[in-house]
Amino acid sequence: MKILVVGPSDTMSKGGMATVISDIRNSEILNNKYDIDIFGSYIDGNIITRIFYCIYAYLKFLTCCKKYDLFHIHTACYGSTFRKAYYLKTIKKAGKKGIVHIHGAEFMVFYEKLNDAKKRKVIDFLKSADLVLALSEEWKKKFEETLRINNCKVLNNGIDTNKYKSAISDMSQNKNSFLLLGRLGKRKGAFDLVKAVEIAVNKNPAIKVYMAGDGEVDKVKAMVEEKRLENNIEVVGWVDFSKKVELLKKSFYTCIAFI
Repeated sequence: MKILVVGPSDTMSKGGMATVISDIRNSEILNNKYDIDIFGSYIDGNIITRIFYCIYAYLKFLTCCKKYDLFHIHTACYGSTFRKAYYLKTIKKAGKKGIVHIHGAEFMVFYEKLNDAKKRKVIDFLKSADLVLALSEEWKKKFEETLRINNCKVLNNGIDTNKYKSAISDMSQNKNSFLLLGRLGKRKGAFDLVKAVEIAVNKNPAIKVYMAGDGEVDKVKAMVEEKRLENNIEVVGWVDFSKKVELLKKSFYTCIAFI
């Protein structure tokens, strides 16, 4: 079976979807069992770059989609959803099977803001998929109840723990060090963490927090500078795998600051 994975380029874009797609590309288990190709439908860049690339990618997709049996489409929300709807429509016209894998944490927020006509398009898009993948049971329940779909299954994001064996922290050291790893912004609590550190340093000036990820990096840096916490918070921004391992090794705690 020939499978085409469609989503943001794992070499020219950042974020959770690109990371998942990179894991698929590098999985010996999957690639030994299936014939998998990766198709980048999106890249990071300014608005002009993104628009032209998305048009180019879709036209390229039209020329190559017939040679695949199954399509694994990764989507977030907002514009990503409507772009991927065109891909799935093309796939179904060709009589092929398509899986829609929803990653957008704000998918339901996005959906609720749509007018009735666009809501109908989103529902039709998901119902036309052979399978919709949700990242958790909670998301699956929301999709089924609100979007009235019955083709949804759960696929949790996986982690190859063997890759991270070298990242085990020295538990006898770094007891004042923390790591926030993920998209920096309000949703994952980056700004709240800065406020918390501002309070905590009054009792423990040795606190050191590393904040790594994409998102509102400049805004977080500006807040750190405004509160004069540069000695306590290092906003690293997006990091590659080797840097991620380095940060995990020197951090005693990892923070999950969702709100």
